[in-house]
Amino acid sequence: MPPEPPITTHAEILESLDHRSYRAQLPNGKTVHAHTPKRSTPNTPLQPGDHVTLELNPYDFSRARIRPNSNESPNPSPDSPTQPTHQP
Repeated sequence: MPPEPPITTHAEILESLDHRSYRAQLPNGKTVHAHTPKRSTPNTPLQPGDHVTLELNPYDFSRARIRPNSNESPNPSPDSPTQPTHQP
């Protein structure tokens, strides 16, 4: 029997527990312990109020993994070009 895939959701960082562990709040108000993967630890730590994408363990909803590059804004600002601009 293959393992169940993780549940993906969004959350807001509430506090930093150490250099890789955070307390995050899900959209339904539940608080979970979230951590960054060891290989993709960001150079700048996440701050309270940052929005991230989490992968919840389907067997333990109190722990989650922060997806790499999930702290980037999902919607680019209107000023940023969507296509590379070519200058002659």
